[in-house]
Amino acid sequence: MRHARPAGLVILGLWASAALLALCGPAVAATPTAAWTKIGADENTVTVVPSIALDGAKVVGAWSVPATGTASVQAATITPTVAAAGRAPQVVDVVSGWASIDSPVLLGRPGGGLQVMLNAFHSLVTGDPLSGVSFAPRNADGTWGAPVATGGSNGGTTAILSSDGATPFFATASSGIVRLFRGASSPVEVDLASALGRTSTYQVPQLGRDGTGRYWLAWYGDDGLHMVQLDPATGAVAGTPGLAPQSAGISNAQLRLALACGPAGCRLAYHQANANGTDTGRILTWTAGEAAATVAVAGADPASNLGAAYRADGRLWIVWYDRSSTGTPAYRATLGNALGAGGRIRSLGVPARPSSYSAGAISAVDAAGNLAIVSNFERNGIYNQWFTVAAPPLAAGEADTSGITDPRVIRRGSSTFVVPRHPSRAALRRTKCVKVRVATTQPAAIRVAIFSGRKSVRVFGATVVRFAKPGSRIVCIRVPLRAHTFDVRKPFRFAFAVRLGAHPKQSARTTLTTSGFVNFD
Repeated sequence: MRHARPAGLVILGLWASAALLALCGPAVAATPTAAWTKIGADENTVTVVPSIALDGAKVVGAWSVPATGTASVQAATITPTVAAAGRAPQVVDVVSGWASIDSPVLLGRPGGGLQVMLNAFHSLVTGDPLSGVSFAPRNADGTWGAPVATGGSNGGTTAILSSDGATPFFATASSGIVRLFRGASSPVEVDLASALGRTSTYQVPQLGRDGTGRYWLAWYGDDGLHMVQLDPATGAVAGTPGLAPQSAGISNAQLRLALACGPAGCRLAYHQANANGTDTGRILTWTAGEAAATVAVAGADPASNLGAAYRADGRLWIVWYDRSSTGTPAYRATLGNALGAGGRIRSLGVPARPSSYSAGAISAVDAAGNLAIVSNFERNGIYNQWFTVAAPPLAAGEADTSGITDPRVIRRGSSTFVVPRHPSRAALRRTKCVKVRVATTQPAAIRVAIFSGRKSVRVFGATVVRFAKPGSRIVCIRVPLRAHTFDVRKPFRFAFAVRLGAHPKQSARTTLTTSGFVNFD
């Protein structure tokens, strides 16, 4: 079908000359399924576990950089929007030059804001007060205050403020038991052994608090994942421990358990294991008191580490790295119901595809409906922390408007164009281009441009985007802000031309269309 052109307007043929494209410069930014940004210094261990938390409208990520004698902890302040996912955030050192540091843990700070728990050796000097557990406050400008020693020497792998909003709980596993401590100064150990017993393989305890004020402790033991309610003031066991069904696989002894806490409760996401302990490829969710687990993801090939986070509306995000032995490995996420079920799977791609790559620990938090993710990712033997922000998976037939401010959706056959209704003048001056999202449900070549004036037949930023398969990309259409016929304060038109086929022939039919007018304020 050929769309009629408005009188007095001419749309150039699909195949622009090389000279015209050269004048326009490189205008296409082919975005992956999710934009990943490197935020951490190079390191060489898979055991680094990033921590992530909300601080107002920002997301904060923190991680350790192991190096004997020069170990450090870094933190990034992240704007949790899809548009900002490709930008380098502010990264600062929390501490540096320490003898050794385990993975840090972010938690709330008395009075608001965040603090970070450090489990480290400040030096090898006997009696160094900072060797052990300490807490460092986050300042309003994203920097960090000096760490304050607790006087406790036992490590901590998870931490949370108690119900008084000031006293921290932190926990670790050692000597065959989960050990829970209370207090920021001379912490006192809470007796859990008498209620939970002992086992040789208590691992990776995780603390959580749900929206009703209940506190929970989860851990991996000999027979799988366990979960129990704690007293919110004292930390003592306040309920009967539960065992997650089909959780005895070793893959569930993750670097950090995927315990998500939402408005109504806390819930574990984990690998389903057969009777012999091997993974089935399914991801289950469960909480204490349930007789059966819920299948959240089926037919996947998830690596060991999972992430999970609740949205404010009670729906559950799950994110994992899918090894896809029969396809392309990638991070994937799903947004299900309150149990994590029923969600559509969205591929988030990977940060890069060198000759060798894999994923380590994943930490995630919901930020105003989006999923903010920090993960330890390996490329050719070097590990780094990377972050991305994922919008909810699209419903069937829904247009992807991510990355476009104040979007307007235009559909033409198999093609969809998402354009800004009111482009930011400040952004135009900074980037000298207008971002448009182009999507197609068929292989195609699509030409996009902007008319140089309301009555002009010339175009700016003419660019051809080729799709070998269905997909979606951001195109940045360059505009000369000093052109005599173009005024960013006045209406202008977008122009699109489509030719179907992965490698269309010169004689292939072209569908021409315009979007009409896009007005400014």
